[in-house]
Amino acid sequence: QRCAARANSSLTTQTQDVCKGISFNESGCVVWLVGIQGSTASEGNTCLRFEPFIDINGGQDQSCRGAHVFDDSSLHYTSFSRSEVLTLGECRSKCVEISGCRGIEFNQQDCRVLLKVEGIG
Repeated sequence: QRCAARANSSLTTQTQDVCKGISFNESGCVVWLVGIQGSTASEGNTCLRFEPFIDINGGQDQSCRGAHVFDDSSLHYTSFSRSEVLTLGECRSKCVEISGCRGIEFNQQDCRVLLKVEGIG
C-alpha cells in the first residue's frame, strides 16, 4: 500500500494516465508504464497490475448516472456503437486508450466511455 501511495503521489497526471501497474520489494517500488503480461515466482516480490474497473452496485444491470438518478447527460461520456465495440473487453480498452477516462458503461446499444466524475454513480 505504501508503494502504491508513494507512486501515485509522485506521478504526473500524464504518467498516471499510462500507469499499468506496480512491483515492489525491500529494495523499492517500480511503476510500470507498459502492460504487465505475466509474472514469475520470486520470493519477497509483489506484482500488481492496474485494472481500473470496479463494479458500481454490483455492475451487472446497472446504468451509470451523474448527480442524480435522472442525470444521463451525454456531456459525461463519449459513445461508441456496438458495431465499433463488440465486447466488454473492447469497451474497457477504449477507456484505457482515452485520456481522462473515469469508467465505462456497456450495454446492448453502445459502449460509453465516461469522462467526468459526475457521470459515474
